[in-house]
Amino acid sequence: MKTYYKNIFLLFIIMMLFLFAGCRNPIIEQLQKVEPDTQSTEKPKKETQDAVSVKEEIISNKNIIISAVGDIMVHDNEIKAAYDSKSDTYKFSSFFTDIIPELKKTDLLIGNLETTLSGKEKKYSGYPMFNCPESILDALKTSGFQVLTTANNHSLDRKEYGVLKTIDYLAKAEIPHTGTAVSSKERDNLLMIERKGMKVVILAYTYGTNGMEQYVDQSKLTYLVNYINEEKIKRDIENAKKLKADIIIVSLHWGIEYTRQPEKQQRELAKRIIQYGGDVIFGSHPHMIQPMERVSVQAEDGSMREGLVVYSMGNFISDQRTQYKDSGMIVNVAMEKDMNTGKLSFKNITYVPTWVYRYTKEGKMQYRVLDAGKYTFGEGTTLLNPEGMNRVKQVWKETTGLIGEKTGSPLK
Repeated sequence: MKTYYKNIFLLFIIMMLFLFAGCRNPIIEQLQKVEPDTQSTEKPKKETQDAVSVKEEIISNKNIIISAVGDIMVHDNEIKAAYDSKSDTYKFSSFFTDIIPELKKTDLLIGNLETTLSGKEKKYSGYPMFNCPESILDALKTSGFQVLTTANNHSLDRKEYGVLKTIDYLAKAEIPHTGTAVSSKERDNLLMIERKGMKVVILAYTYGTNGMEQYVDQSKLTYLVNYINEEKIKRDIENAKKLKADIIIVSLHWGIEYTRQPEKQQRELAKRIIQYGGDVIFGSHPHMIQPMERVSVQAEDGSMREGLVVYSMGNFISDQRTQYKDSGMIVNVAMEKDMNTGKLSFKNITYVPTWVYRYTKEGKMQYRVLDAGKYTFGEGTTLLNPEGMNRVKQVWKETTGLIGEKTGSPLK
């Protein structure tokens, strides 16, 4: 028993010596070991913060590609070509099959619908009073078109009824439009499309409506069709700015038909529109391709503004067959905006020359919109007959000779 208590006493003495001896406390020692590790983790944390700030800097620069094509026209022969007797319907999808890959390379695709969609009861017809089967909208939507402008000289071909019916069909197809409206309220409700975190406002105007305005209630002309009026354009641009638009696109149906150069008045108007705040002008109506150029102007606040003007994109689809009228182009505008400074810059501007191939198959006329460069340089040649091959090569030369083969930014 004495030995037992003796052992207990010795154990107690050893424990006290261990606690109060000059040796290091193992817990403190462990903390001291951890401290350098904690400091070493500060560097990764700093790197993480740096990575976040870099990411935010990248996000602050937003990029988008906006593309547009010229006139979408449907003449009598095209209506006949689209007709399917078996189903008693009109099918336009084959018109665009070959060009779809190019149309879908963009973030936002805009086309100019130069026909009314007034319904079968108003009789389908081509020039001079256009009324296309509404099924063309299915083909255009499938092909990648996301916005259609409707202000052009054929907007009133079926008078007020045609405007309203066209808008109705566009709404049913869920394709946004701009340039015509059913009321003043709708007209002033500017079309804004959001893509890739950027707000794009699209405006559209026409020089006239072939005199058809005389057959419409004059009080309704202020909203049924957007006519080119500089004060109106300026006011719309100001309202677009109030909506905090990042990019303002202006579609103008203007110029002289069947010419390959814009007029002096067009160049001057374009500069003023850029000055007011427009960023890109997409032109149509001449039915021939015209040049495009970058324009630098001094804005009203004294700052310098730069914009792009495409005077005419030619015919995207039509039955016009003579030289220069059977071709068009897809214009692709890549833009970058610094969301911190608000500065918009053009990163790259390219285009695709297109040609409308008309041929006969099994006794029926057919239409195809083709990439002229693709067929000129040896791809897809089995589709074309010798005459077609010669013409598509001519189209390539005509277009690149006018616009330039190298289309990257900056343009002259």
